[in-house]
Amino acid sequence: MNRSVLLLCMLAFIPILAFSQAQDDVYNYVEHMPEFNGDLKLYMASNIHYPDEARKAGVEGRVVLSFVVNEDGKVSDIQVLRGISTACDEEAIRVVKEMPDWKPAKQNGKAVKVRYTLPVIFSLGSASPDKPKGKFTYVEQMPSFDGNMYEFISNNIHYPDSAKKRGYKAG
Repeated sequence: MNRSVLLLCMLAFIPILAFSQAQDDVYNYVEHMPEFNGDLKLYMASNIHYPDEARKAGVEGRVVLSFVVNEDGKVSDIQVLRGISTACDEEAIRVVKEMPDWKPAKQNGKAVKVRYTLPVIFSLGSASPDKPKGKFTYVEQMPSFDGNMYEFISNNIHYPDSAKKRGYKAG
């Protein structure tokens, strides 16, 4: 009798724990990843301003940001995963904070939170029409992927036979 009462009590708490966990879940990858409404590269190129102090100090590099795209498409929880200077880090954060809402991610047809990683490159490479030099982060015509890149990858990636032979399982 004691075991059945204990089991019943334990089962009564499972839905509560599952529900509370589901509310806080932030996925890294889902069936339909969030989409920026517009051209993300163009938005970043148009809104990032190289901080004067970083320019004068010759600071260059890649700031890597992580943020959550919420169920309503709003951006939150912005974190610097890799910084290059306080001024550049803050500028990258500022531009992400001011982003328009995204089209939210979906898992099983339901809008969910997804963590997104975005590299922001600060480069002082100079160019002239005669002799371009340096690295270019943004140019007049950026390369683009025709279609949904995440969908393409998920439809075309195959679990390696070598992993299957070693006993690893997909998922």
